[in-house]
Amino acid sequence: RTEVVESLDDELAADALEEMSTETQARILEDLSEERAADLLEEMSPDDAVDVLGEMSDKKSEQLFALMEDDEKADVAELMHFDHDTAGGLMTTEFVVFPRHMTVGEAIRSLREMAETPNMIYYLYVVETEGSWKLCGLISLRSLILADPHSRLEEVMRSDFRSAHPSDPSEEVAQTISEYNLLALPVVDDEGDIAGIVTVDDAMEILLPRNSQRRLG
Repeated sequence: RTEVVESLDDELAADALEEMSTETQARILEDLSEERAADLLEEMSPDDAVDVLGEMSDKKSEQLFALMEDDEKADVAELMHFDHDTAGGLMTTEFVVFPRHMTVGEAIRSLREMAETPNMIYYLYVVETEGSWKLCGLISLRSLILADPHSRLEEVMRSDFRSAHPSDPSEEVAQTISEYNLLALPVVDDEGDIAGIVTVDDAMEILLPRNSQRRLG
């Protein structure tokens, strides 16, 4: 397994690792050189990187974390202090926010110009102002594409939406995603700021037995 992963480029290797169990991810990364393992952790989603670091010994985890680039390290560090079985421990910090005064056309143009976009960009999250994290609405990617390019996001967004708190039990979050057929659920802190999102694939890992996950995959 290690030789196969080692033969892939970083992006493809990280994608392959994310389909494996956390235990297998940890064993493979421990067998790789520290520099390559750190590179793959940088390519993985922050929540997956946190999980696999937590599966390793403290010494190994600290060594690999220290080798990561500052931006990716900051994303991972942000999630590390949350308990594993809470919304905070389940969420990822890979999501897209736009200010409410931005037009639909400007938002679409901004998406096209982004160097990197999250793999699971089901919804765009609308905040009060540029540089703010105060969540006031969301809009699905489909709705954005179909909307009038001259409309402001505040005119087409949904202001009534489900959310979770970082301390909510992860199983409750997964049940909410399942019950309301959501593709992602925003996690909002006490100040009303969006801290992250929980995506449907992570919810299904909680709700489905391991053998069912493999069949559905």
